[in-house]
Amino acid sequence: MKSRYITKREECPICSSKNVETLFKKSFNSDLIKGYMEVAYQGNAEKDMLDGVDFEISKCKNCSLVFQPNVLNEDGLRNLYNKWINPTLADEWNRKELLSKNIAFCGVLL
Repeated sequence: MKSRYITKREECPICSSKNVETLFKKSFNSDLIKGYMEVAYQGNAEKDMLDGVDFEISKCKNCSLVFQPNVLNEDGLRNLYNKWINPTLADEWNRKELLSKNIAFCGVLL
């Protein structure tokens, strides 16, 4: 795994244990992950940023935290928030989520 946009966590981010198991692993170049990214980021994701990288979900055998070992570094996050995410759609989604959570908190189901 080599990408100038990714940092690989070699241990659990909570307890620092290296005793982790992989629950799911799929290349970012797979049709499944590329299809998800196309929809989630409205076609703005620079998929070549993730060439040679796997989307991975791991679980710590010590504290049971489920986490992603491959995460965006500072350059990757800059691209995510400045290029990939449409701020208008993100704001609209966040408002709907906040509204939904507030209504659910009051005991009303949407």
